[in-house]
Amino acid sequence: MTTNFKKIVNNIPLLFLIIIFFALLKDADLVLKSSINAATLFFTKLFPCMFIFYTLQDLLLNYGILKIFIKFFSPLSKKLFHLDACSSYIIFMSMLTGFPSGSKYITDFYNKKYIDRNTANYLLTFTHFSNPLFILGTVSVITTKNMALIILLSHFLSNFVVAFFTRPKLYIEKSIPQTREKKSLTACLNDSFQNTFSIVKIVFCTTIFFVVIITLFTSFIPNTYLKTILFGLFDLTKGVTEVNKLSLTMYQKGILICSFISLGGVSVHMQVQSIIAQKKLSYPAFLKGRIASTGINLLLYTILCSCIL
Repeated sequence: MTTNFKKIVNNIPLLFLIIIFFALLKDADLVLKSSINAATLFFTKLFPCMFIFYTLQDLLLNYGILKIFIKFFSPLSKKLFHLDACSSYIIFMSMLTGFPSGSKYITDFYNKKYIDRNTANYLLTFTHFSNPLFILGTVSVITTKNMALIILLSHFLSNFVVAFFTRPKLYIEKSIPQTREKKSLTACLNDSFQNTFSIVKIVFCTTIFFVVIITLFTSFIPNTYLKTILFGLFDLTKGVTEVNKLSLTMYQKGILICSFISLGGVSVHMQVQSIIAQKKLSYPAFLKGRIASTGINLLLYTILCSCIL
């Protein structure tokens, strides 16, 4: 009985893929339209922010920005989170560039032995930051500028609350990493472009895949609210843009947007898994952080709305 059950469980992904395959054949026009919409969404909402920030970050790292962080931010990161300055650099750049950059920086720094495995897994719990330009740009169009600021603030603060209460008990002094050999600007740009596109292509492919899949399945669902929730659970960018179509108050729209951003959606989770898998870092640490941060985010969002609006 147990063997038969295991066989059934193991064949579920295959069955799911077969269903998707025939669904794609059945409604090719919908697939084409949703693919174009997803690509448009990516290139208009995600790519402009991701490309410039990822490239700039990599250039800064090549030209010694890490030494500045070690000098000025080490006392702050040590006191608040029991972390060294290398980790504070990951936190800072994750806030600027947006997910899934946190997992990329963590993996890169772990690979270079700037941080150890325990620190890497700890950082995974809270370095899930949405790009500020996405919230202040896209979200402010859906709600208002003040509401977008509240969503941004509650989102960032919730991650720091998680970071504070799950921080290591003791600070362990680490050796300062050696500065990399300086390269020419042309060589640095070439390396930065390659590093940027390695992560951008993952985001692009997962965005297209999940938007197409969820569009196929929600085409049978007449309820707009349920559709939006499903979109947000699978691809947060699509979910956030769909919130604008709902007849809800600004506060209620903010609740949905906060939930989508904090949880990340299946698409972001797949991106993170694909990045950290090469070094076998802990995905459960990331997942636990998302669950805890979502609850705290909604609480902070409600408090801030009652105080400011």
